[in-house]
Amino acid sequence: MPITNGVEFLKEVLTLWPNKIRIVLSGYADTAAVVAAVNERQIFKFMAIPWNDDELKLTIAKAIKSYSLSKKNNDLASELLKVNGDLKHLLDENSKVLEFRKEMLEMNQEILFSLPIAVLGISENIVVQCNAAWAKEAGDQWRALGENIEEVLLS
Repeated sequence: MPITNGVEFLKEVLTLWPNKIRIVLSGYADTAAVVAAVNERQIFKFMAIPWNDDELKLTIAKAIKSYSLSKKNNDLASELLKVNGDLKHLLDENSKVLEFRKEMLEMNQEILFSLPIAVLGISENIVVQCNAAWAKEAGDQWRALGENIEEVLLS
């Protein structure tokens, strides 16, 4: 190459187009320089001149497949980042809703416990809520929470 050598050219190609596949066809025989070029410049394949046409065709087909898989991998990684961002947004929103509900529940519990009359909450025959006035009237029996209402009232 009149202006630069192949290794420097490939360094520039790698800088300008890092995602492109690079195949080297060379008659250069210095093994150390070839290995350095392959490793440092991310060469897909080094082929010596003269090359075998069938091997070159196979190498190009593999390079196209490798490029396609790499591009698909990058596309999927980008899509995954977007989905993760969307999920984080949803999680943040749901966390805010849950925090609000928790605060409302705590306020409702305070109101329930401050009522001077006995309150017993039942859902599907199970005691799910009671206040201090009910527990006092029932003989300080907080055990009723989670119990069947019939068993609580009959005991």
